[in-house]
Amino acid sequence: MTDGNAPDDHGPDAGPALRAGDAEGAVDLAVYDFHAAVDRGEAPRPEDWVAAHPEIAGELAAYFDDLAAFAGPPGPGAEATRAHPAAGPGGGAGRAGLATRLDRPRPGDELGGYVLLERLGGGGQGEVWKARHLKSNDLVALKVLDARVESDGSSVRRLTDEARIIAALRHPNIIRIKYFDHDRGRWFISMDLMEGGTVADRYRGSPAPPEAAAALMEKVARAIHHAHTRNPGVLHLDLKPANVLLDPDGEPRVSDFGLAIRVESLATLAAGSRSTGLSPELDGESEADPAPGPDASAGGGPAAAPAPAPGAGPQDETVAYPVADAMSEEASRTLYRLGAVGTFPYMSPEMAAGRWADVSTASDVYGLGAILYAMLTGRPPFQGKDGTETAAMVIEGNLTPPRRLNPEVDAELQAICLKCLHRDPARRYGSADALANDLGRRLRGEPTVAGGPSTSKHLRFWARRHPFQVALAAIAFGVLAAAAGSFGQLRTSNAREAARLARDVDDKLRMIGRAIVRSARDPRLVDAFRRHDGSPRELRLALDAFLAEISKDYNYWFDLTDSQPLFNVYLVDPSGTLLADTIPEGERFLGRDFSRRDYFQGFRRPPLEGERHAYYVSRVYHSIKDDRYKVAIATRVWDEEAGRWVALLVANVTAGSQLVDLDMRNELPGAAVVSPPDWTYTEFEGTPPSRYVVLLSPDHATAGAPFDPIWRAASDVPLMASFEADPSLKEAVEYVHAGAMTDYHRVGRTPLVVVLRQPYSWPLRLIDSPWQLALVALVCAATVYCAWMRARRGRRAAS
Repeated sequence: MTDGNAPDDHGPDAGPALRAGDAEGAVDLAVYDFHAAVDRGEAPRPEDWVAAHPEIAGELAAYFDDLAAFAGPPGPGAEATRAHPAAGPGGGAGRAGLATRLDRPRPGDELGGYVLLERLGGGGQGEVWKARHLKSNDLVALKVLDARVESDGSSVRRLTDEARIIAALRHPNIIRIKYFDHDRGRWFISMDLMEGGTVADRYRGSPAPPEAAAALMEKVARAIHHAHTRNPGVLHLDLKPANVLLDPDGEPRVSDFGLAIRVESLATLAAGSRSTGLSPELDGESEADPAPGPDASAGGGPAAAPAPAPGAGPQDETVAYPVADAMSEEASRTLYRLGAVGTFPYMSPEMAAGRWADVSTASDVYGLGAILYAMLTGRPPFQGKDGTETAAMVIEGNLTPPRRLNPEVDAELQAICLKCLHRDPARRYGSADALANDLGRRLRGEPTVAGGPSTSKHLRFWARRHPFQVALAAIAFGVLAAAAGSFGQLRTSNAREAARLARDVDDKLRMIGRAIVRSARDPRLVDAFRRHDGSPRELRLALDAFLAEISKDYNYWFDLTDSQPLFNVYLVDPSGTLLADTIPEGERFLGRDFSRRDYFQGFRRPPLEGERHAYYVSRVYHSIKDDRYKVAIATRVWDEEAGRWVALLVANVTAGSQLVDLDMRNELPGAAVVSPPDWTYTEFEGTPPSRYVVLLSPDHATAGAPFDPIWRAASDVPLMASFEADPSLKEAVEYVHAGAMTDYHRVGRTPLVVVLRQPYSWPLRLIDSPWQLALVALVCAATVYCAWMRARRGRRAAS
């Protein structure tokens, strides 16, 4: 019923240590708080932040080291290094100013503490060299900016952006930056040497095995989701086979973040008609950036675009310029459109058409689908005679299905690929993680979201070639085998998906819970109660101002928009009287008593009764303020000096298809999060009906009124009564109901329960009760016995 864990405050005065399972979330929240303090004009010291979080001190120290190392380059041509002093491979920041300028790198030359061994690739913006560290003898890849573009601030900024972005992304499938420096007149990045080449090299002109393609792209998709969801999150925007490097064991690493843009900068990009390129700093220059430099791949890398041809400047919105390096994608073309650069065959339609308002994480999902398509077919999704024709094909979106080009591609994998490559960004996967989950289902042989739940195929019998007795036996054995296989597969996959969805929902509720606990411990809130005690009008004004401020923070942290369920915050006093509310027109309910609400009564029951900084997730209730159904996350505001709690801070989320960034439209069709209703302050409070309310469901997105309640009768979810009666019950399964299996899994220690119902394949779909299941098994066994007896009598008669 409750989540009794008191989440920690992640400000400089952090509370007790978190559990190990919450470490990653704790790092994210601490980083969020640090940058929020900077945005407010404060000057937090990283060392103080690390000291205040001893349980995650190592992770935070590493983050702040990277932040210092990649804080930004000096002006073009400057000789001072911006790398972290402790990390320098060359042994000092002054080395760049003492060495002679390196105009044309050659094997044997030294650069920033490395000796160049072999040129791996290059393009219009720079070169990639295989190099050896002079002291450790480690082999690395050096990405060196070309001397011709050293004076171009946008090119230097792009290289710096790429170094800073990759350094902040810690994922096993993202290329790792070792060092970034400026030496002998050259900017360079040192990164892992990937001697397995690129996906483009390995599968050039020949399709990859479908299983291998799905397994590799699942890892790449999870790496891109990591980039999307970090703080700050970034979009790659130039995903293509040449930017996926391979180690000698074939493990992928995503590289070349030269076009990456912060997710939070999308609104700025959409609002401005021009930019210097897809860089985190949208400074509004009119001149387009050069294309990204080559990759750190032993097998070569994608070339950068050269300068525009004479007479076709960066202002031209229709001309495409070919990539100079012949070793790059055969059909690759780059587009100088509104300052954007990308690779046509793998560019999303919204980018190719210049619809910047539509650029989002869905644009990277398109790029992932384009790489998958190229691996499955051996060619890009679109391939015209030149860049202009290729761009028109991308925008038009008439795609040849992969199975027509490679019959070995199965229908499920093709459905995944085509969903990624849909022209409409809203019809693609909601996130790279949703794509990775679907590829995982495909690899496990489970039904995918893209292809729909699969059903067992009907058994084919050769009855005409066999006697009647053999046919009966074969039918009986086939029915039993199909039933057993369908039952076992569905039981395993249903339990796994229900448990995963319950964890995801619990993670989002914990995120909100930690946020409101941090707000409740804000000294400004307690100080308002102390200063205005006995002055209701001044207290209300102070509380309204505080709630308005934290509501803006919540909207930023949780990415709440008008398309998502409403989120509001309010305060009630220890007697249950409403003090302040952020909901529109909520002032007319001030002074009303809400002490019977479940979110209020939850703190009068153990184990929360004696815990100060815990939060409670309530049952779904009907709000009399706006006539919607909501779940509340509440915590108490304590006056530590007085030793008492002075108010209850409550945040609630309206029932719908989304919770923060969890989109139920990406889940299986039969999934829902169900809650026992809180009937207080309704006509049913005295005699509650036997039904339950759905908090989260894909059906909310397709309903005519998306915030109208969706009910489940008690007879439709009979095991919900057990969860309501026993708060310690974690999971249960209803094996047979209306031809389907239903898994129940509690969300953390809340009253919410994930209900996942999936239909059986034929013939179990015809079964509606356990008694019918037993009857079918008895009939099948009797059929087999009769067939065996007929065959035995036939052999006796023949003898």
